[in-house]
Amino acid sequence: MRLLIFADCHVHSTMSADAKDSYEDETESAIQKGLGIICFTEHADDCCTGLAAARRSYLADRHTINDHFAAAKGLYGNRIQMYHGIELGNILHSPEKAQQVSALPELDFIIGSLHAMRGCVDFCRITYTDGEQCRDIARRYMAECLAAAKVGCCDVFGHLGYIQRYMARQGQGVNMLEFTDEFRTLFLELINAGIGIEVNTSGLRDKANTPFPLPPLVKLYRECGGEIITVGSDAHTAEDVGRGIPEAYELLKDCGFRYVAVFKKRKPEFLPL
Repeated sequence: MRLLIFADCHVHSTMSADAKDSYEDETESAIQKGLGIICFTEHADDCCTGLAAARRSYLADRHTINDHFAAAKGLYGNRIQMYHGIELGNILHSPEKAQQVSALPELDFIIGSLHAMRGCVDFCRITYTDGEQCRDIARRYMAECLAAAKVGCCDVFGHLGYIQRYMARQGQGVNMLEFTDEFRTLFLELINAGIGIEVNTSGLRDKANTPFPLPPLVKLYRECGGEIITVGSDAHTAEDVGRGIPEAYELLKDCGFRYVAVFKKRKPEFLPL
């Protein structure tokens, strides 16, 4: 009988500017919910420029972050597996900085994320007005994701298609399945580069009411030959740690995956589903 280990590989603590709870509180929540693995992925906004300027520099704060993580692991490491990662935002804005951050030796895991297109504000700060505008933004978003994938500097690409989150909050939207061909091209680029994707469950607790990427796109990734896939709640509070992880595991099984990945020292380890 295989042991099912629930892993939440996308969690933010107060070491991220937009999170509310500590390493200790969030780890305690993970233990209480029966998780076997938690990976903290603090925002690393070192690449962000212009209108999407950095909220927190990981390079500037890494020693403080490392010390806080080590203290929490000392308290809880015998009760749950704890890993240290980052969410490296907007890689395409400054590939040179991305290379510098991704070379740091303490990291177990790097999620690459696109939170803003070059020369634009963060997606959460855009006013979405109609379907045509949303489709145009989605089209540009897909092109920038592909360009970022060619830079690399990450282990998986996070919350693909999550622009739907902010559109839905304003009563607007776009069907990301309209961009299936673009997703196929992106997935093949990532697979060839040895980079995986994430199933991000944050949309399940928002108006979008879906994981990112959409379930048919998760299946498309598998059909393209994708094998490296992680799951993460994108929690910024202790309450949200682990939310949607069991549902994500079921989605992976439905899409033909036999394993879910976790990363240790930037190398994938595969847990049976």
